[in-house]
Amino acid sequence: MKVSIDIGAQNISIVQGMQQGKKIIVKNTVKVKTPPFIIKDGEILNVELLYDVLKNALHNNKIKGTKVNININSTTIITRELVIPKTPKRQAIQIISNEMFQARNLTLPYVVDYIVTDVLKEKSITKHKVLAVAIPQSIVEGYIKLCQMLNFSKSNINLEFNCIYKTIAIQPAIASKDKPIIIASVGTNNGIFLIIEKGKIVYSKTIALNISKYLNLTSDKKTIDYTKVDLTTTVSENQKKLVESFVYDIAQEFSKMIQFQFSRSHFTTIDDIYLIGAITNAGGVEKRIANLLDTKIKTISKPYCIKTKLNFKYSQYVSTIGGLIDLH
Repeated sequence: MKVSIDIGAQNISIVQGMQQGKKIIVKNTVKVKTPPFIIKDGEILNVELLYDVLKNALHNNKIKGTKVNININSTTIITRELVIPKTPKRQAIQIISNEMFQARNLTLPYVVDYIVTDVLKEKSITKHKVLAVAIPQSIVEGYIKLCQMLNFSKSNINLEFNCIYKTIAIQPAIASKDKPIIIASVGTNNGIFLIIEKGKIVYSKTIALNISKYLNLTSDKKTIDYTKVDLTTTVSENQKKLVESFVYDIAQEFSKMIQFQFSRSHFTTIDDIYLIGAITNAGGVEKRIANLLDTKIKTISKPYCIKTKLNFKYSQYVSTIGGLIDLH
């Protein structure tokens, strides 16, 4: 049995399950509140307190397993599409590190990895198109320490956008589309935007969602949880201003992604846009974004290959369930 954990600034999602061939068995899902000031843009500020929260959540919900997967997400994670010679991984990492550090003028220690997205043939030379990733070492070290404290037999640290991708890869109807698609996971603090083309990730971007900046639109200055606002019903003027301003900014990010894809891929347009995450709790949001972009916005339903007796909203656990999946 495997345990997958997704630690957000507001909530921690936990999924217990396993992969059996092409089936993903989900045994348990849990959400607990993230203590304040324990996570800052993906970096663990108090690993001991976070460990206590996870230990209690696992114990109280009788969740056990031999393996643990923990997702990482941060606006400080850098991604870049590169073409490199086909070479052993150690050499490829060195080539990518040099490219990333020179192009971005990086100074802090980063951990570098990559995903091969395409194989290119140029005469007798084979090259790899890769999505290169650079993660601040301080973030990685915090999660390594947390994994050690949790004391599972095996542990794995994964990128949240990669786990989202894995849930798409097991859905041929979406992954095999001829034209590129955008997947956006929008929460309360960060938003992850992915472009998937021919079943492979070609671009990933994480943006900060500073909800507090919208509070000056409200007369009472009270915090409003946008995920609990339903725009299809009568809402207060303050709530409407907050959510619609937030939705407008999300639509602008979609627009930037569409323009980026148009310029990077020989004017290929986006086929579909899918929305997941906490934003799907807010009623009417998909329709508002669709109207702003003049296109359809879709939500992802639970794929047939995911088997469970539980009743839960799949769009809230996509990346966490992705941590159960091994594509190899």
